[in-house]
Amino acid sequence: MTVTWQGVCAAVIAQFSADDSINFATTANMSDELINKAVHGMIALAIASPTNLTKLKWAK
Repeated sequence: MTVTWQGVCAAVIAQFSADDSINFATTANMSDELINKAVHGMIALAIASPTNLTKLKWAK
């Protein structure tokens, strides 16, 4: 399968609140703003919260 990327595609990363829960309102506002700026596509990324990222043990 070949994917042909065209135009502006923005990566949308979930925004987190201070308690490490996903801040859906802020994430939705960010997505709406990108749509209003006429991006051609969005790539949704769900990653661990900043606090949980610091707890990950990376493989060597």
